[in-house]
Amino acid sequence: MINTPAKIIPVITAFPAGADTLALRMIFLLCSDSTRVPPKELVQAVLTMCDVRKLDGNFLVFLVNGMDREEALRRLPMIVGLLNGTEGPRGLVRESFMRLTTSYLNRPSVLSPTQLLMGLHDRGVVATGESAVEAVAVYESMAKSDGTPIFSTTVFDTALKLLSEQENVSPLILRTADAYYRRRNGPAGTVIKLLNTLIERKVWQMDAGIMLEFVNSFKTMQPGTLALVKSIPPDALKMMVEMDAQLGASIREYVGKMPEPARKPYKWLFK
Repeated sequence: MINTPAKIIPVITAFPAGADTLALRMIFLLCSDSTRVPPKELVQAVLTMCDVRKLDGNFLVFLVNGMDREEALRRLPMIVGLLNGTEGPRGLVRESFMRLTTSYLNRPSVLSPTQLLMGLHDRGVVATGESAVEAVAVYESMAKSDGTPIFSTTVFDTALKLLSEQENVSPLILRTADAYYRRRNGPAGTVIKLLNTLIERKVWQMDAGIMLEFVNSFKTMQPGTLALVKSIPPDALKMMVEMDAQLGASIREYVGKMPEPARKPYKWLFK
């Protein structure tokens, strides 16, 4: 069926109101073989239909491996937007991620695992709110038949480094780092290194969202993060203490154990 979609495409794109399920079923049948790339004419027809009729990402799940990289990244928020905390949409998003990162005969994958993870931190995806957080969790939890992660630790390390170097750092980056650390028992040093990079880039001058996530991660990764206190200017440290009283107490305790000369810049902490 996938080789002869010409007669089917007009039926799909002209489906009447209320026949969404039938149209989706036809797309699924045309693209059910995940080892093959969907025909370009089918992909383009459905993309146009989605734009004109304002359809959701359900119509794209089984077509993503027929898109080019730019189109796939542009449509990623539609796919991620399907997530709502239930298993059904998770399965669909997982399927789309697999198709996006699978190589086919005579054609590389649409996105590399690193490109996909970075795409999940783009502004359009982050704008989906908790769906973006869930998308990263879906990505991170994808496993091979033996239970080992599909996407390696190297992918996470590379993506986190590149994301931290972007001009506009996504607030989601620290939640991703935290999920990576917790679920994979990853090295705490990876997250602390990321926090240090953000300190060097003056995270307190960035968007309020990234600063909030920075403070949360700084607190979560104690005591390893406390040594970074010495790298943070007094005004920024005051901001952190005011944002989280529990973290402020930990910082006071840490500074209180410093030798007297080293405590002088932090006298304000004990007033």
